[in-house]
Parts: sequence; structure tokens; C-alpha cells
Amino acid sequence: MRWFGCAAIVVLLGLLSVPISAEPKTGTLCVIPDPPGCCVRVTIPFDLKTLMFRVDAGKKTPWPQKPGLKIEGLSLGDKHLVVVYSKGKAIQSFRFRFTDYKETELCLLFDGYGGPDLRQMTKLCGCR
Repeated sequence: MRWFGCAAIVVLLGLLSVPISAEPKTGTLCVIPDPPGCCVRVTIPFDLKTLMFRVDAGKKTPWPQKPGLKIEGLSLGDKHLVVVYSKGKAIQSFRFRFTDYKETELCLLFDGYGGPDLRQMTKLCGCR
């Protein structure tokens, strides 16, 4: 009977040490392709075929053409740098924090005319 009481205390202490908060500590950025019909009738000062982006100190990545591209594991509180490139040259950049949007998942799109657009994740953001 005494052994059972000690075992119950050990189990109880183990449960108390498990973190109660299940909130994520990292965020996801979904980079989506250009919207259909984008940039066909608009003269833009860069080449969409060479469009690339980089997040923080990551590598340059071609802008997705069909499905969206997920970038996971980004700190929620840190300020992140996104740089957009065309023909190997930086054409635009911006910084953001997930906490500024009060979201853990954000969607990044680039219509070629108004610059990069960061918004809440919606059905439009088809990331895999």
C-alpha cells in the first residue's frame, strides 16, 4: 500500500512538470505563386521568370510557380527580413514579426506591381 502512494506522488510530480501551454513557439510563412493573370497587362521593371526571395539568412529560392511553398520554424517574436530578387539583384525588401499580425501563419504574395504583400493565412494560400 505504501509503494502505491509513492508511485502516485511520482506520477503527479511528472504531470506537473509537463508544460501546460501548447502554444507554438514558431511560425510559418506561406509563399504563394503570382495570382492568375498577374502582370500580363502591366509593364514591370523586373523579370518575373528570375524572381527569387530570401528569408533572413536563408538561401535564395525561386518564387513558387504552382503550389505555395512553406517556410517553417520562424521565431514568432523575432523580426524577419524578406528580400525579393530579380535578375540576381535585390528589388524590394521588408521586415515583419508574426506578433505584429497576432498570427502564427502568414501568407506572402507578390503581384509584380504593388510589391510584396504579407497577410493572414486564407484559403488563397495553398501551401504544401
